[in-house]
Amino acid sequence: HRECPNIVRTREPERLVDVDWGGDIRRAYPVTFRVQLHDRPGAFRDVAEVVSSLGINITASQTRSRTRDDSADVTLTLEIRESREIQQVLEKLSRLDVVLGARRIDR
Repeated sequence: HRECPNIVRTREPERLVDVDWGGDIRRAYPVTFRVQLHDRPGAFRDVAEVVSSLGINITASQTRSRTRDDSADVTLTLEIRESREIQQVLEKLSRLDVVLGARRIDR
């Protein structure tokens, strides 16, 4: 630190180096979710709109329809920057009428 007494009194200022720890750079990490939906037109769009409204990017998705119960399983990989976003996604998805269930999964 510039105000450190040892640095202020150094006899070798040429050995000092400016550093930057990257401050506000936030990394995004892939997190996978499984969402079970009523299989009807616009259901996936509703899910994508919720994710988008949170400012979260969808990097991958896979949908599988199940005709026996008119549902669909959707696997989403999202770019998560903060752990609180995981809970936000799950809470908002659970409020959608088309969503039967949503959870985080390990890949």
